[in-house]
Amino acid sequence: MADRVFDTGTDDILVDISDGVMTITLNRPERRNAMSTPMMEGLVAAIADAEVASDVGALVLTGAGGAFCAGGDVKGMAAAGGEGGGSPLQYDARVHNQRRSQRDTSGRLYEMPKPTIAALPEPQPARACRWPFHATCGTQRRTRS
Repeated sequence: MADRVFDTGTDDILVDISDGVMTITLNRPERRNAMSTPMMEGLVAAIADAEVASDVGALVLTGAGGAFCAGGDVKGMAAAGGEGGGSPLQYDARVHNQRRSQRDTSGRLYEMPKPTIAALPEPQPARACRWPFHATCGTQRRTRS
């Protein structure tokens, strides 16, 4: 039984907080947990909560269904209009949003003052290992001193 409920706004990101550990599960196994916009928003919110919550002493990030994360949901991006129709303003806005997303996920995991663990269900391709790498490096960096 969870100690606290955290609503990510999507069933594709599950959060369990028990015994001081927040476990975030990417829960879209039919797409190998490929990240959609609602998933990214839920993940960002959960990581931000874990960073400051007094009832969270450690963070575990994992994936459902035998995969950690296939990366971005390319099919979903294509269905939403692909590259933005060639407008430089739209392109710049998309680049900005991508950078912000990376800071809010990988950057926050790397800088998190709490131990973070990436529980990979199986060997993963290098692209899918960005978050686990930052989770592990952030923790190791702080424990060496």
